[in-house]
Amino acid sequence: MMNNFLFVNFLRCTFFVHVICFSYCFSQEDRTYFLYNSYQVGDSIYIGIEGPLRSFPSRSSKIIKNLSVGDKVYYLGWGPREEVKRETIYGIDAEFICVEFLIDGNYETGYIWGGLLAQVDAFDSKNNQYLYSFKNFNSKDGTMDLRLTRIDASSKSIYHQNFIDTIGYEQHKVGKILGPMGLSNVQSIFRVGYLGEACGILTIYNYYAWNGKEFIQLPSKKSVADGGVYYYAETLQFPTEHKYGNDLIIITSEEMEAEEIVFEGVADAWFTNAVTTSRTSVYKWTGKGFYKLHQIEE
Repeated sequence: MMNNFLFVNFLRCTFFVHVICFSYCFSQEDRTYFLYNSYQVGDSIYIGIEGPLRSFPSRSSKIIKNLSVGDKVYYLGWGPREEVKRETIYGIDAEFICVEFLIDGNYETGYIWGGLLAQVDAFDSKNNQYLYSFKNFNSKDGTMDLRLTRIDASSKSIYHQNFIDTIGYEQHKVGKILGPMGLSNVQSIFRVGYLGEACGILTIYNYYAWNGKEFIQLPSKKSVADGGVYYYAETLQFPTEHKYGNDLIIITSEEMEAEEIVFEGVADAWFTNAVTTSRTSVYKWTGKGFYKLHQIEE
């Protein structure tokens, strides 16, 4: 119980440290999700939430074209520096960015609010496209309303599904399409990672199974570290990665807390005491969802 208590409180501190050190992503006062882009000029970006391409970085400016989900735009930057502008919509604070979009054979330049862009895009081996987009930040519990989109490569049909999920506050997000990984009735798994690349920043990987008709949320994995004084790390294994049976998802966690101590009569010497705790959780996949297996007490 003590380890769990310390971990929960450490995560609370993690958010605070992140705001102080990086000055973005999350405000404890107004609980707004601050979204900053990390694109390079010329990068192609996909629209995740349908919305307008505008003539100026403002919600009141002229609409050049209403863009659809899956449309591709090319990042040009912010435009003239005096035109840089941010707006908060649905709890998400994002900047307008300058992009090019192909309209009737010609490239048009305009501005789009960053919250409409897919945060992650990925393609599977058959060139089907998967998009992961933000819809609304929930200020009460810090979760995000998300939209997952799959665009079929052959039919061009578009499938949307909404989720509410825990997200990371690190701006570096990555996506990857995995195979079924030994899970029954699964065609692919869309993995979305929030990479905490600094001390005390939480890393989260969320997994969504695609069965040909819908997405089904799978267990996630998390990790965080603080300069050798504390770390918590989870390893998630699918059936193709372990040897314990079909349709089992296994998560092992390791938590370490360390403290520096000194001894009377030992001058100028510091020692370290560390406590490491390991745990294992096993989930059974049913083909339509999963449940946690109970531990057998001996």
